[in-house]
Amino acid sequence: MKRQIPFALVFMFGLFMIVQYFVPHEKSEWVYEFLLDWIYIIGTFALALGLWSLFRVSVSRIQSKKEGWQYSYVTLGGLFLMIAFGFTQGTGDSGGWYFIWLLLSLACLGAIMQARATTLSSQKKYIQL
Repeated sequence: MKRQIPFALVFMFGLFMIVQYFVPHEKSEWVYEFLLDWIYIIGTFALALGLWSLFRVSVSRIQSKKEGWQYSYVTLGGLFLMIAFGFTQGTGDSGGWYFIWLLLSLACLGAIMQARATTLSSQKKYIQL
């Protein structure tokens, strides 16, 4: 029952949006704009809740030192980096440099992780002997 009600609501609203697109009537346009206003409101609260949850879970993992807690630092760093990019991104041609910088950063991070994994795997071979 918990899964069926959300699926039914999503199906009904999706069906309404399809019908509204192909049958543009004055009343259906008003309902569309009304629902769009609510989508903005609900989306804002969902984004805030998701960010808070990600922050809280990551900090909790770091404090309790659960398995893989080091990756929570990467998660928090990525979260704050994306927030910083969102507030500082310029318009026009300068926006492309963020993308290039992000790709280079990910490539460097991948190379570091690959080197670390190779080092650890070679150390395990010597330890097992």
